[in-house]
Amino acid sequence: MRELDQLIKAADPMPDAPAQGPGARDLRDRITAFEPERRRRWRRRPLALAAATAAAGALLAVLVAPPTTASALEFRRSGDDYLVKVTDMYADPAKYRQEFRERGIDLGLTIEPASPTRIGEIISVAFPSVDGPDPARSVRPVEQKECPDGWGTCAVTLLVPSGYPGGQEVTLGRPAKPGERYVAGGWVGARGEVLACVPFREMTVAQVRAELAERGISDVTARPAEQKGKAGQVPESWWVADALALGPGEVELMAAPEKGRGQALADLYETGLSGCPK
Repeated sequence: MRELDQLIKAADPMPDAPAQGPGARDLRDRITAFEPERRRRWRRRPLALAAATAAAGALLAVLVAPPTTASALEFRRSGDDYLVKVTDMYADPAKYRQEFRERGIDLGLTIEPASPTRIGEIISVAFPSVDGPDPARSVRPVEQKECPDGWGTCAVTLLVPSGYPGGQEVTLGRPAKPGERYVAGGWVGARGEVLACVPFREMTVAQVRAELAERGISDVTARPAEQKGKAGQVPESWWVADALALGPGEVELMAAPEKGRGQALADLYETGLSGCPK
């Protein structure tokens, strides 16, 4: 304290001023004792405020940041053409259209449930011109498709040619979810379908029902193959001429009183059986 008194006296602008008495000295000592503490406290407050502001800003950024969504389509170039891989077969059609539009492609895409052999196929296509499609300038699927058995992960690739005029509306087949009916049914004798390699044209309605039941399919209807009757009007002893998968676990049989009805169906049937184990 003696050294501090000497410093104050050296800085005193009135060195010859009379002493102020013990009360003044006591007040001076109290002021000089508290001054450094007050300065330290004011230096810390801006730092604490800045830290609090930064933390609040970071929290606000997390709260207001827009959620990221995965793309439903993947684009890559093949020369002047686009190869478009549909990575989300269950996305909303509006999402497909938006992602095509971002690439400057005017294309509507809808993907509907289909039987296993029709997954990745173009079920239907609408053209803006009444003149019909130009195959060289139309959207078409690439033959390779990555769709396992059943429903779930599936990817299909489309080719959008460089001369594509725009305006087409394309509907593709996708794996059906449990409980969905097929928009595009499949012929049951094709590879990958429920009665592949089964000689069902040599079987009665009752026999085919039993065959399907062994595969876990109990929703089976039957109607006349000649289209002159309704489902439920077919005797179990009639011969199955054809069959169609309507949904997972759902099959419709077409039957006739005689075996082997329909030559066109016979040719398709024989093609489906070719290569099957004997």
